[in-house]
Order: sequence, then C-alpha cells, then structure tokens
Amino acid sequence: MIEARRKIGEDAVLCEEGVLVYKVDAAVKTGYGPVQVKPAQPDRSNELRDRCGPLYNAPFNKATDEVARFDDSAAGVSVQVISSASNGYRVRVSRTTLAVQWFPLPVLDQMDGGATQEGDYIPFGEGGYFPFGG
Repeated sequence: MIEARRKIGEDAVLCEEGVLVYKVDAAVKTGYGPVQVKPAQPDRSNELRDRCGPLYNAPFNKATDEVARFDDSAAGVSVQVISSASNGYRVRVSRTTLAVQWFPLPVLDQMDGGATQEGDYIPFGEGGYFPFGG
C-alpha cells in the first residue's frame, strides 16, 4: 500500500514529504502489527528522530540525497517515485516476480470457513494457482 504525504493541512509540520510504503500482513491479527511502514533510509540521526518521530526516514522521493525506489523481492513488488510536482507524485508500481504466497491453514480456514485442506491449490492473483502446504 502506498500513501503520498505533503506538508499541507494536518501534515503541515512534517519533517519530510514523500511517498510512504506500507507492508500489510493479512496473517497477523489486528493489534499485533499487521501494518508496517518501510523506511526509505536507515535511521541516521537521534536529533531528527526526537524532533520528527520514529519514521522521519520513511518517505521515498526524488529530491537530492533521497531514495526514490522500494523493492520487496519476497513479495515480488517494486515501487518507484518517478516525479514530484505541486499537485502530487507520479509513482510506478511493478510486479517483479510472481511470488508464491503462503498462508497458514488457520488463516485460510478463517477466509473460507474451514473448507481448505493441506495440499489444496488456492487461487491467488491474476488467475494463478499456488500450492498450499508448509
């Protein structure tokens, strides 16, 4: 999931503008961290972290000395900030591989009411079928 953040409205005091990239793990229960913000840069400044908050380094953007690309090879996804203008960002989201997605049986049981058995093929994505198993 991606979100554009600008220094306007409630975000007028942001330290950094840019595109935030979130990773959502549907197998993790609400309240246990299913949504994670992926930082663009490593944490490099205690002063910035104290002044701006723990995710001051999260935005991806095209500015000088900034990171404009996020790659998640395990998920087979790439997000690249192509450009920035006063009205927003231009972003390219690409599928880099057709990554196999595995779900534990209890998660699938919640999704299909218990009809899934180990060894079943679970439809996923654009018409593809992936083996289920552990």
